[in-house]
Amino acid sequence: MNQEVPKLKAVGSHVWWLLIIGIIGISTSTLWIRLSDSEEVNLALRRLAIAVPVLWMLSRRGGHRVALKTSGRAVLISGACLAVHFGAWMASLAHLSVAISVVLVYVHPVIVYVIEVARKQARADGIRLLGVMVALTGTMLLALNAGDGAGDFEQRDPTLGVVLALIGSFAFVG
Repeated sequence: MNQEVPKLKAVGSHVWWLLIIGIIGISTSTLWIRLSDSEEVNLALRRLAIAVPVLWMLSRRGGHRVALKTSGRAVLISGACLAVHFGAWMASLAHLSVAISVVLVYVHPVIVYVIEVARKQARADGIRLLGVMVALTGTMLLALNAGDGAGDFEQRDPTLGVVLALIGSFAFVG
């Protein structure tokens, strides 16, 4: 069994710098959103206004084109789900701590798994079900204690914040 290992193409240092900048940007974005005085929907619009031209330029480089006639509906639905995700999640930051909001909005892998099991695209075996139960238990404990000592907000409503974060998570799955 003499299999040849494919050689990886070397990347320049600029790629590593872009990766580092991207990771730092993504990791700190929620904190910058919290510190901003702008409305949540305006912030989401600005983020997408920056992302669209970048993604458009990258798609032009790839050379692979898909006709809008075949992908138009999926693009519109994806855009609407992304807008709901960003809007609901950023609005939840006005009512919750950053940590609780981020944990709640990132419960989407559990949602995807439940949908896959319901559609019979994945098996519901013991270890995965245990993982889902642990994740849901932790999410429930966070949601129930969302109002405890998370800082002072003028018009704070932890229940609304939890609902908004979970809406953001469901929209991400959409």
